[in-house]
Amino acid sequence: MSEEGDLVLKLHGAEMQELPGKVAAVTLHTSRGDIQAILHPSKAGRGAVIWTGGSNGDVNGPAGGVFADLAGDLAPVGVSSLRIRYRFPNQFYECVLDVLAGVSFLRGLGSEGIAVVGHGRGGAVAIMAGVLSEHIKAVAALSSIGYGTHLVRQLAPRPLLLVHGSDDDVASPSTSEALFRDSGEPKRLVNYPGAGHALDECRTELATLLAEWLTEQLGGTAPIFTQGPPTVVRPFLVDEDDLKVKQLVLYQGDITALDVDAVVCPNNDQMWITSGVTGAILHKGGDTILREAIERGPGEVGSCIVTGAGDLKSRYVFHAIASGMLRGMVPPSPDSIVSAVNSCLNMAEEMGLKSVAFPAIGTGGGGLPFEIAAAALLPVVVNHLRRPGSL
Repeated sequence: MSEEGDLVLKLHGAEMQELPGKVAAVTLHTSRGDIQAILHPSKAGRGAVIWTGGSNGDVNGPAGGVFADLAGDLAPVGVSSLRIRYRFPNQFYECVLDVLAGVSFLRGLGSEGIAVVGHGRGGAVAIMAGVLSEHIKAVAALSSIGYGTHLVRQLAPRPLLLVHGSDDDVASPSTSEALFRDSGEPKRLVNYPGAGHALDECRTELATLLAEWLTEQLGGTAPIFTQGPPTVVRPFLVDEDDLKVKQLVLYQGDITALDVDAVVCPNNDQMWITSGVTGAILHKGGDTILREAIERGPGEVGSCIVTGAGDLKSRYVFHAIASGMLRGMVPPSPDSIVSAVNSCLNMAEEMGLKSVAFPAIGTGGGGLPFEIAAAALLPVVVNHLRRPGSL
């Protein structure tokens, strides 16, 4: 059977679990398996956006999580969002079915105008879903691949927004140029000079563009963005036994620049990850970190392996093993994050350390939504800090 095969998916029902921050974890029960998603509901309007990631199924989006940020910003101004995590990220037509199931779910909630925004493979998925569903009113494809976009002309007269970085070395900018040439009106092509596939270099411009374009298509008022310093919030915790005051810092910025005793590096049991925040830590710290990690691995999922920190300001790197490859693919999960974070905290106590910096373990290449990863990680840290210890 070809990948197109049997393109039939039936939505049997949905479950929702409320999360902090006015969002909900959604499980869509279908005839082809469960689809996981994050819902940002809006009570102010009937427009909605479905956000779809690339081949790794990332629901947070490119440019440092712009999908997650915009979903939160658009809800108060009248646009709901559904960030979909694919069942099978590497199977194109299964991804298309996931989006179409999301359309049915949103319509069941009362959404009338629905737009789809996709990045990388998700750009092509968004185009194909738009061709197949009359309920999709607009499509935005960011850094799109070409596979699966051969029917793009059938999307018209619904609006198409194409975005690409001139320095994309994953999906050539010529792909979006060809899509613009082959598609019907209305359409728009935006090229960001110097931007790569992840569009990190044009984050603010991209967020503003998408917010304005989506509210134009769906109604509502575009949110106003302001640039400022990284967000730092410092809740104070008290060690309940000896009244020792402690600090939990929520920091948005470059983890490799922090002057702490240990930086936590997400990894798998084979110590093979060299991209994302792990890649940044290894790049800034130097090759000695990776060599030490490989020498001391493999490790068990949920454990922690300690290495030196090379050229980083920190003294140590804690490799938090939240995923596995040794005994088959084990993606990061809330349970593996809890175990890995506990292992790191216990190791820090054994070593008498005072400060540890954790990234958003399991997000990015791991594909977990920020909200799910944070809900797993933060309570473990808070509970640990409430007990006596060196941290």
